[in-house]
Amino acid sequence: MAAPEKVLLDTNIYVDWLRRDLRPELVMGRGSLRFLSAVVEMELRAGACTRSGRRALERAVRGYLAAARIVPPTTGIFADAARCSGAFGRRDATCGALRSSTTS
Repeated sequence: MAAPEKVLLDTNIYVDWLRRDLRPELVMGRGSLRFLSAVVEMELRAGACTRSGRRALERAVRGYLAAARIVPPTTGIFADAARCSGAFGRRDATCGALRSSTTS
């Protein structure tokens, strides 16, 4: 039996799911081991404007906490993000380092 694929979803995936019920297979589907980036959690908390939204987010975060699946950013991740942010401004396409560096 193959190990489940590790998945780290970006904020926009959660927002699409919460607001329009898009991509439920990514957020709730079987067959993958989902992790929550602490940065994504921060962004979702910043955008949770209603009481019901904050409660729903709190329930979801509790699940990730209970499973020890919240991924804090490391210094290396921030360094890669800064490099990529600068590269985007220079139209440099050499930013593949961010793609799964947090789930390896």
